[in-house]
Amino acid sequence: MLIRRFVPRAPGARGDEGIALPTVLLSMLVLTAFALAALAFVVQSTPSNRTTADAKAALAAAQAGVDEYTSRLNGRPTYYAAVDGTNRAFTQKADGDPFTDGRDPRGATVPGTTDSFYRYRVLTKPTTTARNGLIRVRVTGTASGQNRSLTASYGQDGYLKFLYFTDVEAIDPLLLADDQTAANRDAYLHHCSQHYYDENGQTGRHSNTFVYEKKSYTLGCTDIQFSAKDVITGPLHTNDAILLGGNATFLNPKVETSWPKAGNPSWTAGKPWRGSFTPRGTAPYYAPPLPPLRSNIKLREKSEEAGEGCLYSGETSIELKGTSIEVWSPGTTSTTSSSCLDVSRRAQKQTITPIPPVVYVRSTTACGTVGLPYRNEDKGASIGGTTTVYDCKAGNAYVSGSLNGQTTVAAENDVVITGDLKYAGGVGGDDVLGLIPNNYVWVYHPVEPGGSSGNDVGGKRVRRIDAGILSLNRSFLVQNWDKGGTESPLLTVNGVIAQKFRGPVGQSNGRGYTKDYVYDERLKNLPPPYFLTPEDAPWTVQRLTDG
Repeated sequence: MLIRRFVPRAPGARGDEGIALPTVLLSMLVLTAFALAALAFVVQSTPSNRTTADAKAALAAAQAGVDEYTSRLNGRPTYYAAVDGTNRAFTQKADGDPFTDGRDPRGATVPGTTDSFYRYRVLTKPTTTARNGLIRVRVTGTASGQNRSLTASYGQDGYLKFLYFTDVEAIDPLLLADDQTAANRDAYLHHCSQHYYDENGQTGRHSNTFVYEKKSYTLGCTDIQFSAKDVITGPLHTNDAILLGGNATFLNPKVETSWPKAGNPSWTAGKPWRGSFTPRGTAPYYAPPLPPLRSNIKLREKSEEAGEGCLYSGETSIELKGTSIEVWSPGTTSTTSSSCLDVSRRAQKQTITPIPPVVYVRSTTACGTVGLPYRNEDKGASIGGTTTVYDCKAGNAYVSGSLNGQTTVAAENDVVITGDLKYAGGVGGDDVLGLIPNNYVWVYHPVEPGGSSGNDVGGKRVRRIDAGILSLNRSFLVQNWDKGGTESPLLTVNGVIAQKFRGPVGQSNGRGYTKDYVYDERLKNLPPPYFLTPEDAPWTVQRLTDG
């Protein structure tokens, strides 16, 4: 018989059968609280997420407006000059008043959308853009009531983007043409003005045998090379082939050559330069050619506008004296205005204030009653005598001094730098100078007959040049670079050197100068007034900021 044993329960003790229900209820309560909190967060964050999405759409609309304005600007480079009333992205007239033709105040619709718009406003005056080559445009994008603005700063890719630009990597053949026979002169000038490679049906400089006007010639050209001592600290571009005569150093990441791989001759893979040496730093690489200019006639036209420039005739000395210039122009019988020169006293030096944005020196048919005391022992050869002067009728500007301001000096013929050119505020201020002759920019360096001595009596060597230099058809070079004393002083250029041909400044035997060229990066966004740019150079966004 099975006997069950009864065990009495301790006083006050209970079983656990009833605990499950409260636990489940508590868990459900906690989970419900979490769910409600999550739902509340989603509900609260939905407007914020929507706002963020609309803000991003508005920013995309603003970027679309920047792209659209850039396209219009490159379709018509002077598009900045006036408000285009047919473009519905302009919601205000030139005077700031809104259009009254019922256009949407939000601007033009972004293609492919129905609720995104952009409108833009040009912040720079057309006269300012014409002078400094810069445009600022504020573009506002709108999406579902959200607005975002971008400010685009435009500039044209030109010579001021490089410390060093050349079209042809050879000495100007005009400097050496006197060494040729009369029968060979024209053929030599033509052939040695070509690029190293063949192009446009022309035989490049690489071949010493060529045909000119149906006659065969065998003539060599004088190329200029980069040596092991050369250190280039700024961006560089040449339309020609670079010749390395040593392990030159290129410290900037931009070292461009327009020698095409498919050119004749072609270059070997990975080596778009001439010579057996390997550069230190950045190796040259291919980039499309930068079109050279041929004339500074636009600067002459600008110099004839009252308030914008001064026009002088024949040899003219221009000494920069802070916020004024001292002009000596004996051959000028008429000029832009009386504020540029008192022609009744043209044989005397005169102080001109304020400094005009453009100074232009043209050629004339008669000399003044006095002559400027500059000696014309140029083109790398002594011509004898100690009193030979430059042609007084030629449009030559002789420049020196210290500048506190902004101006461009241009010449129908040459610019001759007769003394140091410095910025009063240094290269960290807003002083800028442009030098743009049709032909040469000479560093004044006259020598005694025979070339065995240094400067002429009382002369001082130029040691520093702060300027953006553009020699349109010839070169930047030192007068008598292969003559004079052997002390080989340092020539410092803070700025830009752009030229048709390479210009010599000295020789390895110590004659002339040694080089110290430093790129003035300010010139990219602070160009000298009316500084010339290549024809058809595109407008590009140089800087894009919020607001």
